[in-house]
Amino acid sequence: MQTCYGITYDRLSKFYQDLRSLGVGPVESNSFTKSLLCLSGLHYAFSYYKAARSGSEFETYYGPAHKSEDGLDAAARVVLNRLMLETRTRMTTNALNFKKQQGTLNEEWLRLQLAWLCFDTLTKGTVQKWLLRTDRESAWLRLCVATGIYSLWSTKTTGFIHSMMQKSFPPLMPDLDDERNAQVANCLKSFVRDHRIDLEE
Repeated sequence: MQTCYGITYDRLSKFYQDLRSLGVGPVESNSFTKSLLCLSGLHYAFSYYKAARSGSEFETYYGPAHKSEDGLDAAARVVLNRLMLETRTRMTTNALNFKKQQGTLNEEWLRLQLAWLCFDTLTKGTVQKWLLRTDRESAWLRLCVATGIYSLWSTKTTGFIHSMMQKSFPPLMPDLDDERNAQVANCLKSFVRDHRIDLEE
């Protein structure tokens, strides 16, 4: 299996299986899982940015690079553009207003989840062809993480991503209790931290 912006598929697959063991749904059919993987990619990219800004001798670039000519970066750009459009639709806004009544604290995080939910019906053309080139599960894993990585620098996300990351997150998954949600959050942090440790050894 191919890498995803420097992340080996074995590491990515283990991260996904760890999430599944905590009750997170399958990536192909679960919009929350897609959102969580996207968030993981965003934090992974941000770890490069922070390391470069701090003057780390191990990292002088502001983000990871994808060196394989496999179409992943192009597919991620298309997905991100559609997601950002979807976050501003009337359907997403109406659903958001309903959710806000339940005390959701991070509007952008919720908009992202709702956009992925609607995105399943919009996956066609270039992205659909790319997904069909390989195993669907592995393709979705790489695509969701790559979309999050690309979102850190895209002009399409100006203001949206930074606002989302500055706010506190509500419980990651309403269907899970607080303890299980904390485990999911720790799993995400470990995924990013362990990769940076490997880079710096």
